[in-house]
Amino acid sequence: MKNSMSKAAGAVLGLALAGVLGTTGVAQAQARPSAPAPAGSGAIAGPSAVRAPASVIAEVEAATARQHAFAPNARVVCYSAHVQDIGWQAAVCDGQIAGTTGQGRRMEALGVQVGSGGVAAQAHIANYGWLNSAAGNPVYVGSTGQSLQMEAVRIWA
Repeated sequence: MKNSMSKAAGAVLGLALAGVLGTTGVAQAQARPSAPAPAGSGAIAGPSAVRAPASVIAEVEAATARQHAFAPNARVVCYSAHVQDIGWQAAVCDGQIAGTTGQGRRMEALGVQVGSGGVAAQAHIANYGWLNSAAGNPVYVGSTGQSLQMEAVRIWA
């Protein structure tokens, strides 16, 4: 079995983020958990916590601020994907595609920031399962430098 994202996964991720976090999107999101998964619920430590470079964090924060300036009363969601052989991509917002489509590259990590409030996320990683959830604004989940595919992500605000 090929270890890569499907061609439509990047588009689905963008729409899912929009639907889950309440922005203008057309996707209907999976039911959100009301709190981060408890440690005993199958979440595991797995790879060490993902760390994004300061430049990536600054870019996601700047993109969120720009979007919030355009629509101060709207819920703003910006995110950046870490992709196999590419690394951290430029931040995108509100339903845009994060990751790649049609290239057979795995998404390994994701950073998400909302315009106000906080966000929580949890990643399911190949060979490990569900990692411990993380909360903040921004929040980064997944793994980098370990060549592990992020197979699923759960996001709630």
